[in-house]
Amino acid sequence: LARLYGEPLLAGALGPTLYVFLVHPGSEQARVRNAIVGHGCAIGLSVAMLAAFNLSRTPAQLTSGSVPTSRLFAVALAVGLTMTFLEWAGAHHAPAAATALLVASGASRPGAPLIGLTLGLVAVVVLGPTVARVPWLRVAADHPS
Repeated sequence: LARLYGEPLLAGALGPTLYVFLVHPGSEQARVRNAIVGHGCAIGLSVAMLAAFNLSRTPAQLTSGSVPTSRLFAVALAVGLTMTFLEWAGAHHAPAAATALLVASGASRPGAPLIGLTLGLVAVVVLGPTVARVPWLRVAADHPS
């Protein structure tokens, strides 16, 4: 699918979300509502921070040179506000912080990269709980041997 779309559909936020669904399916963080609210909030707040700091069209600068102070503030506020909102809403889902980081850093900026991330998140949130019900795929992390 990623090849057809021309953008990566897997990102750092997807693995932790899938992990929570598969390894800790009974936990509060594995609730579908929490994943939807968490990642939705992270995307919304991160896009708002990009707009507030006029970074919406600025490419990510993740590997070389100095990172602009405005980018650092955008990332810090996006992650901090996301976690604050999730605490307030009672929708705990720690992987949402990774989504906030990816979007606010510009790695999944608005446009095709953000659409790709969102499609990947939708797939994980829809398929993760379903796959977690398959007995031979479940990992008994909550029950040490």
